[in-house]
Amino acid sequence: MEFQGVFTWITGLFSQLGLSGTVVISCLLPIALLIFACYRARSSHFLYARLWLLLHGKRQFLDKELNDFFERRDSLMRFRFLTGMPLRTLPIVKSVTVWADQQDVEIGEISACDHYFDPKTLTIDKKILPSEWGTAWRAILFAVLGYTALFAIVLACAGKVLLQFNEGGQRWFYYHADAVIEPISNKVRFNLDDCDANETKIIKLSKWSKEDVKLACDVLKAPKQDQEKAFNSLLSQQRWGMGAIGAFLLIFSWLSWQMFWRVRCARKLSSRLEAKRKASEVTKSTSGTP
Repeated sequence: MEFQGVFTWITGLFSQLGLSGTVVISCLLPIALLIFACYRARSSHFLYARLWLLLHGKRQFLDKELNDFFERRDSLMRFRFLTGMPLRTLPIVKSVTVWADQQDVEIGEISACDHYFDPKTLTIDKKILPSEWGTAWRAILFAVLGYTALFAIVLACAGKVLLQFNEGGQRWFYYHADAVIEPISNKVRFNLDDCDANETKIIKLSKWSKEDVKLACDVLKAPKQDQEKAFNSLLSQQRWGMGAIGAFLLIFSWLSWQMFWRVRCARKLSSRLEAKRKASEVTKSTSGTP
């Protein structure tokens, strides 16, 4: 049958390397978790710390000052990972936590602002805050990636295969388990009985060329056992491929959402702190405090 699935070349590459989809996913998952930990802490500390434990175990340094240094380093990385705030030193961490308690601000609110919060001045850096348009395009990017990821996930769960002819107009179409072809350009569906009955009607309804319809009908005329075998193989390829693409798109969609959310949270916290500052000034002027 002269057609191919969307991810036929990927599964072919895995087969040549002697790898199955399960093996690839099993290998990539712990790597992805480690990359996420390093990204969250904005440091490769976790990677090298795990390598050290693997090679040398939990043996400590003979030098007490070095042990203290790495304990402080571990504490800093733990704070970064748990809060998502890439503060550079423990003294800065302590100053931020003390300020947060004084201002009655949850540490998560500060973390949500990300780099828009300046830990040295303990304020929102309005100079780098994006404009309203900059905020809008972040929301649009999130929506586009989110909808695309949703399409990929739906296709991964679907019981039909998205295929493309290698010949003719290289039309895209859905192929169903019950040997039914459905062009993606419209809602027409036809099977072998329709091909035998009237190909001209199929051409008119599908708006395909005569050559494309002939290719489709040739596919449907193949032995049933060959069709079932090809369908099952292509469906498996599609589910693995679209599942992987959907996962990656969800990650990028989440990142675009984070970009939008950081700006929104920074504006919100800035307005809150400004209102609190003005209220404090009014209170001082009313009470006559210099």
